[in-house]
Amino acid sequence: MHNGSLLKEKRNLKRLSQQELGEQIGVDGSQISRYEHKKVVPTDIMVSAAEILDSPELRWEALGSPLKVTMLDNIDNNLGTIKDITVCNEVPEMLKSITKLVMIGFFSKLRPSQYSEDDREICYEISSQVMDVIVCLFHFLVSLKHRTGISLEKVEKDYELKMKAKGFRSSENRKNSPAATSEFNSSVI
Repeated sequence: MHNGSLLKEKRNLKRLSQQELGEQIGVDGSQISRYEHKKVVPTDIMVSAAEILDSPELRWEALGSPLKVTMLDNIDNNLGTIKDITVCNEVPEMLKSITKLVMIGFFSKLRPSQYSEDDREICYEISSQVMDVIVCLFHFLVSLKHRTGISLEKVEKDYELKMKAKGFRSSENRKNSPAATSEFNSSVI
């Protein structure tokens, strides 16, 4: 499903007209119609729509789209393929890479000036491994949704409640986090 179709699906679920959604985002309703027929919708529109429609899936599409790892760009939504890549390859590689953080003193170094070029290269490799796992797990979640009909919105809401109960997050922190803004997207690209 492309971004435009997903936008339309989520708008219809909330029973908003194109005009109503457009007014809340700050664009004309006819522009929403054009977006819904495109494969790619501008990130700022998707992020705004995600907030208005209370849709983590829209936000993931908007902010997740630049997180493409070449090897995984063409991964399909076959759960077996995703399981094999994630469980057999990517997660073990990521965990092995993360042990290198201890070797370079990552947990005690607080400033970029404390890292050598070799340390930075290790951190780059680890970031790449983490990104592979994120992409695989994203596809895994989408497959779970399509196969079982579960609501990812409910999963995210339950997760937010769990993190708040543990004292890790507050609603205010989430709204102000880099991932909740379009600034995050432009910094990732």
